[in-house]
Amino acid sequence: MVGARATGFKQPGLDRSQGVCASGMYDPDTWFPLSMESSEADLARTLCRNCELQNGCLADAIKNNITYGVWGGTSPQERQVLLRRENAEAIVSRLVATQETENAETRLALGRG
Repeated sequence: MVGARATGFKQPGLDRSQGVCASGMYDPDTWFPLSMESSEADLARTLCRNCELQNGCLADAIKNNITYGVWGGTSPQERQVLLRRENAEAIVSRLVATQETENAETRLALGRG
């Protein structure tokens, strides 16, 4: 996904090429639908919410104030709602901690831990 490359998205223990958006199975435009009310936007949100990088991706979008496209299973409007409830630093810290825990659990399950 071009947007992911542009922000320098990195998560400890996981490579962004492992994300569903970078798999090559879907058109990169899937994550940048013309309308967030479309079936394409619903597909992107569903795919993101099932991706092992979801929390890190959402943290990156919030940290970098990305105001376009679906990131971490959220629309720009959904990210704004999150930011109205909690400051960006707190959200990013929580998401990164969750992502790191999930990464460690995955490594343990795979016998790499």
